[in-house]
Amino acid sequence: MDIRVQCRHCKAWIRAPLGMSSVETFDTLVLHGNSIECPKCRKMTACDKANMRVRWHSDDEQGGFLGVETEP
Repeated sequence: MDIRVQCRHCKAWIRAPLGMSSVETFDTLVLHGNSIECPKCRKMTACDKANMRVRWHSDDEQGGFLGVETEP
């Protein structure tokens, strides 16, 4: 599972400091009030589902998730 957070300042994609083993784990995850430092612009940015991208690939599951606040 590849989990990335989009910096709300510079729009860079950052590897999220989260680890999950299944889609069900992500679906039940509640993220609120977390932030991380962007390695590109060095500003603190939120780390929640709204600015998150997840790609999962396994024999049983394929697909992903794209948060409502992400930009291309």
